[in-house]
Amino acid sequence: MAKLSVYETVMVQFNRAADLMGLDPEIRKILSMTTNEIEVNFPVVMDSGCVKMFTGYRVQHNNVLGPYKGGLRFHPAVNIDEVRALDDVEDSHRRHPLRWGQGRYPDGAVGVQPG
Repeated sequence: MAKLSVYETVMVQFNRAADLMGLDPEIRKILSMTTNEIEVNFPVVMDSGCVKMFTGYRVQHNNVLGPYKGGLRFHPAVNIDEVRALDDVEDSHRRHPLRWGQGRYPDGAVGVQPG
């Protein structure tokens, strides 16, 4: 069996929870899909003078409970799948009636090795 991606793992957990609580299928559909996914490519002039291209991602799930929020993650191996998963986990924390503290997951990421 192939290893599940980070996003697939989050969706398995989401569907398990939705099954346990008897979540309406239409609400499940709304909550399981992203509203916006943005991919940007941008050049950066490095200290050496060469120009290097970087890719950044931003995922937004749902703004029913308030404006979109979140920071950026900088990591060389980042991909859209990982950003979807982190945003879904953050959004699920916002939907829950109990607050689990002030920890935040980024809703965006840039594929770069921070120096």
